[in-house]
Amino acid sequence: MESVFCTVCGSGDEEDRLLLCEDCDKSMHTHCCNPPLDGVPQGQWRCPSCVAKEVSKIGLNYGFYDAHDKYSLFTFAEYANKFKTEYFNVKEPEDVPDDEVEREFWRLVFDTEDTVSVKYGADLITSKVGSGFPRKGDDHRGIDAKQKQLYANHAWNLNNLPVLKESVLSHIETGISGMMVPWVYVGMCFSTFCWHTEDHWTYSINYNHWGERKIWYGIGGDSASIFEETVRKLAPGATLQKDIFHHMTTAVNPAVLIAMGVKVWTVHQNAGEFVITFPRAYHAGFNEGLNFAEAVNFAPIDWLSKGRQCVVEYANVRRFCVFSHDELVLRMASSCEKLGIAMSLATLDEMLEIAKRETQDRTLAVQNGVALSQRENFEVIADDARVCRYCNTTVFLSALACAHGRTVCLEHIDHLCSKCPPSECLLKYRYTVEELGELVHKLEERTTLYFDWKEQVDNLLNDSRNKPTLSAVESLLETAKSKRFPHTSPLIRLQDISKTCHAAAEKARTLLNGKVRTRTKTRIQRADTRMDLAGIHEFIDELQNLPCDEQTLVHEIEDLVKRIEAWQREANEAINKCTGDHDAVPTSSNLRALAEHGEDFDVRLDEVDQLWKTIEIREWNDNAKKILEWSLAEGSEESDEFLTLRRWKPDEVLRLVSDGARLFPNGGPSSPVNRLHSLFKTALLAESKVELLLEDHTANEKDLENAWNEIRESDWLDTKTMCRMREEVVRLCAVQHRVQQKEVSLNETLDLVKECESSKFLINSGLYDSLLNVKDSLLNFTHRLVNLFQKPASYYNLVEIIRDRGDLAALVEGQSLPRYLNEDLEPEEQWLQLGEFGTSEEMKQHLISLRAQSRTLISSLQLVNAQRTVADTCVCASLGPADADLLVCILCRAKYHGTCCEWDPFLDRLPECTYLCVRCLRGRRPCIEDVEAACNLAPQNSLEVGCWAWIEMRNRPTRSTPLPSLFVRLKRGKRNSGKHSSKKERKRSRVVYHKDDEQCSADTCLRPYGETVGWILCEAGCARWYHYVCIGMTAESAKSLPSYICYRCSNTVQQIAQHPVAV
Repeated sequence: MESVFCTVCGSGDEEDRLLLCEDCDKSMHTHCCNPPLDGVPQGQWRCPSCVAKEVSKIGLNYGFYDAHDKYSLFTFAEYANKFKTEYFNVKEPEDVPDDEVEREFWRLVFDTEDTVSVKYGADLITSKVGSGFPRKGDDHRGIDAKQKQLYANHAWNLNNLPVLKESVLSHIETGISGMMVPWVYVGMCFSTFCWHTEDHWTYSINYNHWGERKIWYGIGGDSASIFEETVRKLAPGATLQKDIFHHMTTAVNPAVLIAMGVKVWTVHQNAGEFVITFPRAYHAGFNEGLNFAEAVNFAPIDWLSKGRQCVVEYANVRRFCVFSHDELVLRMASSCEKLGIAMSLATLDEMLEIAKRETQDRTLAVQNGVALSQRENFEVIADDARVCRYCNTTVFLSALACAHGRTVCLEHIDHLCSKCPPSECLLKYRYTVEELGELVHKLEERTTLYFDWKEQVDNLLNDSRNKPTLSAVESLLETAKSKRFPHTSPLIRLQDISKTCHAAAEKARTLLNGKVRTRTKTRIQRADTRMDLAGIHEFIDELQNLPCDEQTLVHEIEDLVKRIEAWQREANEAINKCTGDHDAVPTSSNLRALAEHGEDFDVRLDEVDQLWKTIEIREWNDNAKKILEWSLAEGSEESDEFLTLRRWKPDEVLRLVSDGARLFPNGGPSSPVNRLHSLFKTALLAESKVELLLEDHTANEKDLENAWNEIRESDWLDTKTMCRMREEVVRLCAVQHRVQQKEVSLNETLDLVKECESSKFLINSGLYDSLLNVKDSLLNFTHRLVNLFQKPASYYNLVEIIRDRGDLAALVEGQSLPRYLNEDLEPEEQWLQLGEFGTSEEMKQHLISLRAQSRTLISSLQLVNAQRTVADTCVCASLGPADADLLVCILCRAKYHGTCCEWDPFLDRLPECTYLCVRCLRGRRPCIEDVEAACNLAPQNSLEVGCWAWIEMRNRPTRSTPLPSLFVRLKRGKRNSGKHSSKKERKRSRVVYHKDDEQCSADTCLRPYGETVGWILCEAGCARWYHYVCIGMTAESAKSLPSYICYRCSNTVQQIAQHPVAV
């Protein structure tokens, strides 16, 4: 008979409601079950004890179980690495590709045949096993003690994060393991965590200290309901248990969820990286190998509303709470003076909800007959002893209790007790409704600053007469930022307005600033996102409808529209003139400037495209015309500009033909495009012929001339082959022209030989052979003259020996002219000075002129040297011993020490005590018959032979007046300007020879010649220039003068001094 008695109430009444357990002898009324049942269930029924026994059996084999093995980090690392290397058959754990581990993991999850067991050191509380972060209570020693202390106090330290000042969890007095006290996780390959959310939907943060990657899959809180519904569809039987999602036993492949419309995100967490999950975000994952991670929960201000929603959800599935949400909020409200503005506002919102709910629930309880009440300090009661017997919520603010010791929250007073009437039940409360109102009032006072700000926002935004300015909106936003106001609807509204207005203002500024010019066009190969005029008008309407006042921008853009419309009228007028029959057609530069002006608006305008097309057509016609009308004038190949003429490369012509076909799609056979195409094909054929000619190693200058005459009309083509052809033609013309000259020189002949040798055509010609003969004759002639005239060790080349001296003027001035031995001169260097003359006649005239001035200057040099000391003329530049023997040159009267003189065998033929210095005796004195014999063997039209004509002219009488200067090919400088030169610079030597219009101002100018002829400027006012030698001055005396006054000015100064003028 015991089986018919209820094991809860002990009564045997209502037998129709007694349930008999299938596995044991216990019985229970339907209304005594927890939770109470409305009726007798169908099928078999088991008591809670038997159900718990069966569930415990299932739990031992359902995916996870607690192992009894103990590991250190080192031994677990050995176990984990050994498992991975053996499972994947590799040498090192890192050798396994990451993707392969992920694929194998999900294969194993859904393979019912293949069983793999791994271990996971999960949920290890740091207060027992230690933390991966330094902690404030730790003893920090060693050389890095300061660094450890820094990390121990750091906000991102997971031991500190949950209890930071702005964290809601900091108001919970007891440390909740796993939520406020971090847990550590030592993972290995395939160790996993199934789909779940965090307790009370708090945030979580996970840090991977070291090791291999941890793979995360996440579903945002907004998609949580979709995820739960999807899983119910996938496993309808398993989800009959309401709190199935609150157990970490659900594994679903993310690919399946994505296929069913659930948004799934993945994160690959490497060592040294944080992963944060947001409220109600479902997440799952696994480890790819050995790693060490640490995790904890935290709750910023915005979590409070999410936490309240979570408690409601927990009550629906009858899940126990980790802590009382109401108790947390009331603790914060009771110490509101310690809260910041943002947290005070969030707490106020929660308190308003709590006060409203408590008022309604208590009123309803009284209406249902509850009359007894008493204050209860719920916080001193253990959480397990103050849960609602129906929904398992931890009560704090109020609860209803019956005489049998049962307790429910005010939401479920109907499920308290079937025997105790409401009038006998006791309403327990922590605060009265009035006290809750006082806490709300204290929070409102605490948040006065925020509400004042909110009132300003409301007044600003709700003014129907005037729109707010953007600056006023920004000012309120700045206040909210500086005061750290929470993210409430007024703030969100201000941010939206600011964002909208800033975006519109930025768009307007971009439009007003126009196009930013760059080196390359940026609109090619991308969509044209510019506005047109219609779009600008729509944008003006948009600006006028903004929540902020932007009339200034509206007026600026309206002015821009007026400028654009004026430009459009100008552009259309220019286009019409180009397309119609008008006399005043705009130039290409005007059209381009007009088009660029339109581009500067950075607005999509059809007229801009039309202008560019007009410009393109005009430029195409100009370029095509240059090719179509290409013609070389006779003898163009001999001009200096021939090789630098503008020509066209094949790709340029192809582009021109392609552009022409696009611009003139309906052109006929005689159109410029087709004619250009035909010319291009002809030019390519000509190039092919040139290639064949250049490959022919036997071709000579005649072949080159014939080929050039055949392809000359295609000379406009610019290719490497055609360039080589033109270079050969120019080389041929230049050589032929120079060979046809009446006179040649050794240097000229050597250059021509080199030109022929560098040409593949001339080297095969008879012209090259003739030049080689001339070259050999001139070299032989030079060699013979060197043997006749030049000493073995000489200071002078052949020209300097044969012609009259060019150093007399400098010597008269007293300049120091050092001499240098000419050793191993090349044949062409013997005739170096002949390069100054174009013809032999020029050379002869120069030699005659030089002879005439030499007769005058040698007399001046004799007079000057007679007055100079031996130190001024001898090569040693010193006076020497007083009794030293001196030699005087019989020609120039220069004095030399006997020991400083160079003796020449020729001096032995002169009378005793007769001496010629090295400057006067420059070379040997051969017989004239030997010289004439040498000249007869050389080309008679050469300058080298013509130079010998000077020998015959020595017997001719000298002309009385100096010949005009013929040295037109010498480089001459300009005289220093008296205006811009200093006095010292005016007395410096002139290292040039004067032009005809730069005559010396002396009455009788000696017209000196030389490389360093000295000039001096009169500084008395006449600004006349004089040669040193023409006024009897030397370089030394010129340097010693403070200023120079010519004889003309000197006479004038004396006359003024004798006859002063009164002023």
